[in-house]
Amino acid sequence: MQTFSWYWRRLRAMTPAEVLWRIEGRAQDTWGALRESATRARAEERGPALARSFRERSRPPLLCGAASGDGGAGISCVDRETLLARADEACAGRLALMGGRLCDLGDPPRWNFDPHHKRATPMGYAPRIDYRDVRESGDCKWVWEASRHAHLGLLGRAYRASGELKYAEAAWRHWASWLDQCPYCRGMQWRSPLELGIRLINWTFAFELMGDAPVFDSRATTRILSSVELHLHEVASRFSRGSSANNHLVGEAAGVFIAGSYFAAAPEWTRLVERARAILEAQIALQTLPDGGNVERATGYHTFTLQFFLLSALAARRAGRDVSPAYWGYLRRSFEYLAALAEAGGPLPMFNDADDGYVVDVAGDPRAAAPWLSVGAALFDDVAMLRGADEQWEPAAWLLGASGIETLRQLKDGAPRSAKLTSRAFESTGHYLLQSGEKSSDAISVVIDCAPLGFGSIAAHGHADALSFTLRAFGVEFLCDPGTYDYFSERAWRDYLRSTAAHNTICVDDENQSECLGLFLWGRRAESRCIEWRPSAGGGRFVGEHDGYRRLKNPVTHRRTIELDAHAGVLQVIDELRCTGAHRIAQHWHVSEHCSVRATGSGGFELDGGAGIVRIEMDTTLRTSMVRGDAATYAGWVSRGYHRKSSSVSLAAEGEIRGDAVFRTRIEIARTGPAAPRERIERRASLAGIEGHAAS
Repeated sequence: MQTFSWYWRRLRAMTPAEVLWRIEGRAQDTWGALRESATRARAEERGPALARSFRERSRPPLLCGAASGDGGAGISCVDRETLLARADEACAGRLALMGGRLCDLGDPPRWNFDPHHKRATPMGYAPRIDYRDVRESGDCKWVWEASRHAHLGLLGRAYRASGELKYAEAAWRHWASWLDQCPYCRGMQWRSPLELGIRLINWTFAFELMGDAPVFDSRATTRILSSVELHLHEVASRFSRGSSANNHLVGEAAGVFIAGSYFAAAPEWTRLVERARAILEAQIALQTLPDGGNVERATGYHTFTLQFFLLSALAARRAGRDVSPAYWGYLRRSFEYLAALAEAGGPLPMFNDADDGYVVDVAGDPRAAAPWLSVGAALFDDVAMLRGADEQWEPAAWLLGASGIETLRQLKDGAPRSAKLTSRAFESTGHYLLQSGEKSSDAISVVIDCAPLGFGSIAAHGHADALSFTLRAFGVEFLCDPGTYDYFSERAWRDYLRSTAAHNTICVDDENQSECLGLFLWGRRAESRCIEWRPSAGGGRFVGEHDGYRRLKNPVTHRRTIELDAHAGVLQVIDELRCTGAHRIAQHWHVSEHCSVRATGSGGFELDGGAGIVRIEMDTTLRTSMVRGDAATYAGWVSRGYHRKSSSVSLAAEGEIRGDAVFRTRIEIARTGPAAPRERIERRASLAGIEGHAAS
């Protein structure tokens, strides 16, 4: 249950227009509760006519290029063994949730159930359920994940690739059970318009893949169309606004646009589709920055939102009413930004929040960049995107069909054998990349966060990470952002992983750079700025500062210089703190869980990632320490997904200052590889490794 102070702080973050809209929403909820039965009865009554209207008109698939009559040529590169193995698990109700973890929900599945906390969820009037209260509703992320119905698309792909009817039968069995267990406006599955929007997209994708199966007869189609109408009505009447209108509004509009365009069973749906289209055109301009980054500055949400915009563009083009050239331009820049982050290899920096969200399952890890970059490469004929795709072409096969795969083959044949990484600045996003080398051999990449805290008045998905950076070398991540782990269930983890101490930057007086007021609410926030940007062939130089600690009684300004000389294998970090009084400072370094670490003496540490060695020499005036997986302080952990964490190492250098101070850190980067001295390889084998073990 939220406290009065939380509601007051949240209210202060809203504009008067948003406050009025939310009051209107409360009134709408009351009216909706009175008309709930009538609305459901009307949709059921209209179901047969909607189904007839849908069946009478032939239409091409809007999302699935492999289902558009190319004779299966578009899915020639499908990994059938992996696909069918995953689909067999889904048939039995063992669904891959939250980053691929198998959860046995039964066959048919229990939809109103939290598999993480293993308990049923409330079935009251949906708008009145407090989805943030774990005690009342369970962890909403776990409750909602299965009902996004991404596994229906998985079963549809298995049906299309194998021709085996059992996959379509299982899909309808699960679909029908959801309709039985989740009546209109009752329970958690009707609580969030975003969830309805994602479900609509997956229903469209699944029906395109297997709507021709005998099991999807007139009765099944009638039930589906009745629920589609209720979904469209519910989402369109509750489009997010104000401080909530971020990726939620994009997903809601995408669901209405795609499903409304494909099923198109009633004339009045046209108005909803056009409204959704206008929202998408406006939001891609608002939420995509000029350099292609997303306004939330969250790597995970960049990929998530990109999927909504991409799928909507494909649907619009195939429906014969393409989105604007400006929309395609924003989409291309968004792909280019993603390709730049991916070009060094290894995992992307986990800047700001992530919750394992994705839209459709089209093979590979749908949260990762590579599968989607194959689609971008084929759409935009782009070699840089192709390199980032890492041969993960199957998503392009499903979404674009034979023509997409042919484009990728031509790109690959004409692409140069090697490509040098270059330093680049994404100034409007606030991310700066110091880079050098080639991806397949000696690539070094430093990604610096000099971005605003987050998007909008509450910066909901921001982390207090100004001037933090990550380090990847030779395809291995050495210094990382530890991730997110939780939203609602475990407040202490939520607070720590958003804190300044959980990032590779400096913490002053144990305070965060920005003022954290709630799970998704920030008060006074650090403003960062780039002072100098000077790229070079070997990396270059970045200088930036932030004012987050100017709010202290004795104000502090933090300026950081980062200089990469990849030819010498040296990364220099100079931290300047400008103040007049006394302060405690702590410089933090968070090591990837895939590296082993040992202290070398005199404030030094060696990180061994297998393909290379990184040595960190901290300022000798500071006291250094090393923490491994500490459950008490929460330091020494890396979270690669929702409710997943692995033990790792957090390094710290601490001290006290009186007035201005400067601290220098030297980071040496060296490749090992097969030609490395034997003693180095033997030494690595003898080190106490810290490979992560999953913990919940």
